Amino acid sequence: MTDYKVTDAYVTLRVYSKTLSVEQLSELAGFEPQETGVMGAVRKRGQPIPANYIILITENMVSEKNINLHIDALERRLPPGRFVDRFPDGDIDIYLTIYWWTTELSNFQLTPESVQTLGRVGVPAHFNFLIDEPVVAGER
Repeated sequence: MTDYKVTDAYVTLRVYSKTLSVEQLSELAGFEPQETGVMGAVRKRGQPIPANYIILITENMVSEKNINLHIDALERRLPPGRFVDRFPDGDIDIYLTIYWWTTELSNFQLTPESVQTLGRVGVPAHFNFLIDEPVVAGER
């Protein structure tokens, strides 16, 4: 028997700046980040962090692997209005990435509500899809 399933799904919102501090980024963003990094700090791999950053991740906010629920959770954590409009012009990079890993042989589908939510956030979304071969029951 073959087990088809979505193995993981979540959304990350990343904000980077070489001129604003982590505290300034958090204040402008209007959310408490799950991860932060300070420019110049040394990473585990020994390389310095190139910019200050804050990250909001829905991975632990939603237990289901339905990407539409993760997009909804992201919007609930953000202040009202277009997210990109909260930041001054300049040295700010914002990335919204939608991660979806599956062994499912069906279509990936965003609901119309999720598409509208992404439009309200106003950050171009990058999609990271990984489709693995299905697992056959009893095999690993």
